[in-house]
Amino acid sequence: MVNLIIEKTEQYIYDNIDENISIKDICKHLNISSTSLTQYFNKELNITPHRFILSIKILKAKELLIKGDDISEIAQDIGFCDQSHLNRVFKKYEGITPYGYKMKNCEI
Repeated sequence: MVNLIIEKTEQYIYDNIDENISIKDICKHLNISSTSLTQYFNKELNITPHRFILSIKILKAKELLIKGDDISEIAQDIGFCDQSHLNRVFKKYEGITPYGYKMKNCEI
């Protein structure tokens, strides 16, 4: 059951990647409490649901960066409020800015 909840959460995030997804949104969609969702994620993945959301958004950002998409458009496309927010989160997770990642991984 826990793995199914994690899979459904991941699918919900991918389906709504362009939105500012909240834990409340996910819980409403899955009809579970935020406490239960947090417990499932901590037990199975050793991360919070919020961190899981951000990790999926960063994975999507990396895909788009490699394709050569514009960083400000990527920020908007994956539900960050602006490019600066994407830059901060991306650097926190990857240790490099989106621009640095793009330069390192693309042939431009």
